[in-house]
Amino acid sequence: MIKNLIQKLNLIEQDIIPYGDEIAKIKNINTDKKGKLILVTSITPTPEGEGKTTLVIGINDALRKLGKDSIAVL
Repeated sequence: MIKNLIQKLNLIEQDIIPYGDEIAKIKNINTDKKGKLILVTSITPTPEGEGKTTLVIGINDALRKLGKDSIAVL
């Protein structure tokens, strides 16, 4: 799992600190590429039970579908 993520993000193994097969921290990476940040916050979920996590995953999936490099951090 993590090795697939490393390839998709064009990282090298020294850029991450793995915690098992499915969890890793990404070290601070110095790059000239400028990025954008979307912060999601909320007090209560919607009546349907959708909250911040659902919204963040939806935003990330939509950006990826549009061909943008995107990663969600929860």
